[in-house]
Parts: sequence; C-alpha cells; structure tokens
Amino acid sequence: MPKSPAELVGMLELADFLTDLPKRLKALQRHVTSEVAIAFNEKLKATAPNDPLLGNYAKDMHVAQVEGGVHDAYASVCAAKVVKIRDLDPATTVLYLRHPDAEPRDSIYSYLAAFHPFDVGLFPVGIPIDMVYLVARTVSPAEVALVRQRNIKDRQKLNHAIEKAKVRGVQVDNVDLGEAKALTDIAFLVIRKELGIGMSKKPHWRQALRMIGAGSTLKGIVASKTVSRLISGRYRGFDKLGMLSDKATDQQMKSTKQFQEKILGG
Repeated sequence: MPKSPAELVGMLELADFLTDLPKRLKALQRHVTSEVAIAFNEKLKATAPNDPLLGNYAKDMHVAQVEGGVHDAYASVCAAKVVKIRDLDPATTVLYLRHPDAEPRDSIYSYLAAFHPFDVGLFPVGIPIDMVYLVARTVSPAEVALVRQRNIKDRQKLNHAIEKAKVRGVQVDNVDLGEAKALTDIAFLVIRKELGIGMSKKPHWRQALRMIGAGSTLKGIVASKTVSRLISGRYRGFDKLGMLSDKATDQQMKSTKQFQEKILGG
C-alpha cells in the first residue's frame, strides 16, 4: 500500500507507463526510422549529380511511409514524369510494357510481354494502351539498334501473338502513338549513373548511405530530447511520432526494395 499521496501518484504513473510501453517502443521505432530516412533524403539531394539525362530528379525526392506489418517502412520516392511519346528522341528511346496488376491474366500484356522492349518506330499496332501503360527508357543509339534488330526478327512471332489474343477474345485496338504517353524510367537511369553503365559513374545513393552510416546522424537522433522524453515517459501524444502525411503503396515499396538491391549490389 502507498504510504502517501505522492507515492500513490508515482505508482499510478508507473502503471500507465508500463501499459503504454509497447506503444512507446513502436513510436520510438517509427521516430528513429523516419528521421534516418529524412536525413538520408537530404544527403541524397545534396550529392545528386548534375546530369542532363537525369535532370534535377533529386529535388522531387521525398520520404513516404508504408503503414502496417510488424514495423512501418519508409522510402525516398519520386513520381515518374509523364511524357508524350512523340516528344521523345527515337534514336535514344525504347518502350516497355507494364500492366497495372502485379500478375495480369487474360490481357494483351500476358501475350506480348516477352517481346519488349520496342523500338519507338516498331511499336506494334494492336496493343490497347488503355489496358497497359508504357515506360520509356533512355539508352544509347547502339542499344536502340539492337532492340530494333530483335523487333524485326520477332515481328512474325509478335503478329502471331496478337492474332492469338484476338481469337481468345482479348481486346485489341489500333494504337495512335502520336497521342500516346509514357512514364519515364528515372530509376533505370539512376542505376546506370550509380554503377557507371553507359555513362559516367557517380555513386550518389551509396555515398549518401555511407554519410548516414559513418556520421553522427543516427547517434544524434538516438541522443535527442525526443527519444529521451519518450523512453522516460514524459512525452505525451507519442502516437503521432513518425507518422508522415505522404504514404507509399506496397508496390512502391517493392519497387524501392528492388531498386536498392541493384544499387547496393553493384
């Protein structure tokens, strides 16, 4: 039994702290992880190269959150730019097909995915671009020439696949590439820049990661007053810690993970 009102208050506060402890620990994980992600994003913006092909892509990078699971996840993301295909340089552009669904079935995509990438001038008439979306990659003229050769070689097989799709009732329409649009594959160019594939090498993603890992960023976050107050039980309203307004989808996180594996594996 408590011997004084002050001792009773102390016991009640301890009971409240222990009750909230799992939530506090989750908030601590969110806070530290999100702060590290934000710090990395700022380092990335500071180290990104000035390259005409990449443009100033890093200025559009921001940290987004995926809620759910054991731990919330955070990633540096940027929206792909939409461009008209007629505005792209056919000498340095190839087109890929993508489908909104992760595992598309009974669509023209499932018949033709084996044949991309496509030379802009040899993109097959008959693909309903409202059922897929196009991704434009900037490559060297030599790579475009190789893609063109393969497209010409596969033309008969490609036409056969389109006819097979028609027989099976898949919607096949004519395509006017003059008005068609594509997403630019900035991740592809960043990987090439990072690893020095077909362009001068500038490993800015790995540099930013090293700066975060080797510097005082993480130590500063862990030693902050926010963390101290959270652990001691003096921080109220901790449920909002690490909660970002920008949210990423599971697909974005999956793409980010694949991107990072390529970056770190190079």
